Amino acid sequence: MATKEEWKKGFRQLNDREPSVEEFLEAQAKGEIDIEENDELKAPNSKTEDIISRVKKDKKIFIAIGGIIAGLIVIIGIFSFMVGRPKNIINEVKVDFSGYNKQGSAELSGNYKYLMESIIAKKVGYSNSDVEAIKKGNEQVLSADYTKAPQVEKYIEDTAVRLDKDSDLSNGDKLTLSVNTHLKDNPIQSSKKTIKVSGLKKSTSYTMSDIIKKYPIKIKGYNHFGKTEFDDKIYSLSEPSDSYSSDISTDGEELTNGDSIKVYLSNDYINTLSEKGQIIEGKKETNIKVSGLLDSPKISNQNDLLNQIDTVARNNHKSNDYDKYTVTRQDSYFIGTNISDSDAEGFSVVSIYKIDDDQVLFGDHKKTTDYYIYGYKGLELSGDKINISSLTKEDSYGEYQSSFSSTQEALDSLKSDYPSLVKLN
Repeated sequence: MATKEEWKKGFRQLNDREPSVEEFLEAQAKGEIDIEENDELKAPNSKTEDIISRVKKDKKIFIAIGGIIAGLIVIIGIFSFMVGRPKNIINEVKVDFSGYNKQGSAELSGNYKYLMESIIAKKVGYSNSDVEAIKKGNEQVLSADYTKAPQVEKYIEDTAVRLDKDSDLSNGDKLTLSVNTHLKDNPIQSSKKTIKVSGLKKSTSYTMSDIIKKYPIKIKGYNHFGKTEFDDKIYSLSEPSDSYSSDISTDGEELTNGDSIKVYLSNDYINTLSEKGQIIEGKKETNIKVSGLLDSPKISNQNDLLNQIDTVARNNHKSNDYDKYTVTRQDSYFIGTNISDSDAEGFSVVSIYKIDDDQVLFGDHKKTTDYYIYGYKGLELSGDKINISSLTKEDSYGEYQSSFSSTQEALDSLKSDYPSLVKLN
């Protein structure tokens, strides 16, 4: 055991410095110093105790301060990490549903756009006051700084907020709302959210067949000359699916039994129904097979009509002092359209006539024979009859037609234009 001075001397030699009070007290507590030789150390006075207390207290303070500083460093690190992370804006996106069930629509709403722009503005260095102004909808602040505006535009263009479906919706449908970005440093976080459709008004459903039952599509006329009849505000005719197919009509005219026509519901009609909550389900088109067209009508006063045509022929070949005409009807034919104007209503009945002309000139006779076609066009039945008394000169046909050399030549002329004409008995 050493005296105080001996211990201090040995400590200096060993450590090349003076010992601290704490180290001295620790050596004393271990019995390395003989306190008998120093009255000051035989019983610690109040000053010594105060020093020891202060040392212990300062040590605890230093430890506490160190812990606080370490905690602050962790907090600052976490804060910096959180601030630097992309921000999730998906909860700020609202979805509004409107319309009728099965044909509802969805639209994005809410202030998500302003929030997104403010986050991007903060990222590229706008001041806090500018960021707050942008968040409140003042977009002019964005374009005011032309040096930062291109950076903002870059991130905005990279951010897509969308629904996977926004039309033809039904109550209960589940939609995916997504926020998608591609740039690694985009401050907006990519995210997804499921939205359930609700609140759509009740709708009524129909099919194409239902519409046709309520508004029939009719085929009028006669075989080879049939025409469609329908409300053009509801229906429209389509082009054929195969332009080389002979059994599909493109215009709904000159229809023959066995033809097929494709009929569409018009878009205007569909939209009108849609506005009333009436929905067309399934296909909005149908093929209609033409059938039931007669080759010719049953005209109960057919003979009276043919006799009237005879009158027209004789009127165009009246005998006189120089010509003696003999008018003889050969054959008569039904044509299922207006022979002068296919766009006009009605059908036609025509006859081929043999016209013998005995000319007398200076006492000499010259006989010739020609063939002509006469008839009536635009005819319509009233019941099963034709109103012959209402026929006029304008309804007649053949006054200015060329002559033919034979019955066959006249018939060939008719067939070249109307190959489906029907011979009348």
